[in-house]
Amino acid sequence: MAELDPDGDEAVARRLVAKKLPSLRGLDRSVQYRRLAGLLGRRGFPPGVVARVVREALAGGPGEDEEVAALGVEGDLDEGVPDSPDP
Repeated sequence: MAELDPDGDEAVARRLVAKKLPSLRGLDRSVQYRRLAGLLGRRGFPPGVVARVVREALAGGPGEDEEVAALGVEGDLDEGVPDSPDP
């Protein structure tokens, strides 16, 4: 049986995401997340690697706000929330 290499998994996953991401640029962030996660999941990457690599890619790299990442929230928290009408 081959040795498992978590760092190697992440490197391969990052290359796959980097290759696919340009074709998804015009799509909503949640659609991008689903498609990238599906791509990696179908190729057998562990869920933790999938979530981490996709979040980092969509955030522009490592360093995303840890609290937002822990909640699983993607993108701007106010996105899609209408402003309250003026009285």
